Amino acid sequence: DDVSKSRNNYGGKKVQPQQQNHSLLMHCIGTIVSPYTKRMGTPRQGALVPSGRGFIQLRIPVECIEGLELYSHAWVLFTFHANTDTPSANGAASNSFNKLNLSKTKIRPPRGNGIKVGMLATRSPHRPNNVGLSLVKIVQVDKKEK
Repeated sequence: DDVSKSRNNYGGKKVQPQQQNHSLLMHCIGTIVSPYTKRMGTPRQGALVPSGRGFIQLRIPVECIEGLELYSHAWVLFTFHANTDTPSANGAASNSFNKLNLSKTKIRPPRGNGIKVGMLATRSPHRPNNVGLSLVKIVQVDKKEK
């Protein structure tokens, strides 16, 4: 079809998809602190519990957040570090794609009327890579405490 043809065509040159394993190294620059310390009882969406505020304790130079208070929101990239089904949670971190958790490729999300969809079409923390992205509201920036 036209879609698959366009995926393999770049600037008039035929490009073959490469099957390589790549890893992504991220350094922790902070820790999210919230009133929720266990998975059970944690709201699925923060907007459902506006009183349940948390904060991010950063471990980077204060100059890195200069001007952050000028914005209403920020994107936070994080890892689901407490997942029990990721290789890193089991102490067996590996770059191998074969060791990623792909046991449940389709799931029934809450409020999904029982319809199964692909895991990447949901907000499930159980994914091949334990990376998450959240848009958070900036209420205050405390440069002394970071």
